[in-house]
Amino acid sequence: MSFDGYAFHSTHSADYDFNWKTFIEVYSEDYHVDPFHPGLGNFVDCGDLKWEWATAITCRRWA
Repeated sequence: MSFDGYAFHSTHSADYDFNWKTFIEVYSEDYHVDPFHPGLGNFVDCGDLKWEWATAITCRRWA
């Protein structure tokens, strides 16, 4: 995974009272996209979704 050409913009940190693993699990699946984000299909095709995994991050991108 290459981030050549990217520049750091900012960071944000906040504390919340929930289990972060549940949030990541829901974010990492795409079954919820059609019912909860119906307009997203106007911009991207979820069939073209690609995941890239690295040591400390995960990256979701559309090909």
